[in-house]
Amino acid sequence: MTVANSDQAGQAKAIMQLRPTFRLHPVVEAKLAQYMSEHPQETEHYRRMVKQYPEHAVKTIMCRKMIQHDEIRDLATRLTPLVKEWISATPGLHDRIIEGIKNVQPLNYSVAYVEEALRTKAALISPPSVARIGTGVSVG
Repeated sequence: MTVANSDQAGQAKAIMQLRPTFRLHPVVEAKLAQYMSEHPQETEHYRRMVKQYPEHAVKTIMCRKMIQHDEIRDLATRLTPLVKEWISATPGLHDRIIEGIKNVQPLNYSVAYVEEALRTKAALISPPSVARIGTGVSVG
């Protein structure tokens, strides 16, 4: 190996160490792999888009995220009257919700408030089932 090749190998190794590694949950990874194998044309379309038109690929991803964000915000807006009704009927519910979302950024506050209200209300009206209580050991 020459000095030039040694330098190139060292540079390549340094670049590889700078690249982040992306890991998905194994269940998500398996589900995604199955989806991609079932939709090879769509998978290849996105691979080509990322290579040939990276700016368009970014816009496509961000557009989907924007639509998802808008749908979640719209759902939270529609559920807000119901949440307010629950809060007025359940003493202490507002305080429990506020405690659950105290570290949420203001931009996401209304969505987080509704999500926490749903979680809190569900916990209040559906106590843990007998099957979930205990150590998880099945008895006879």
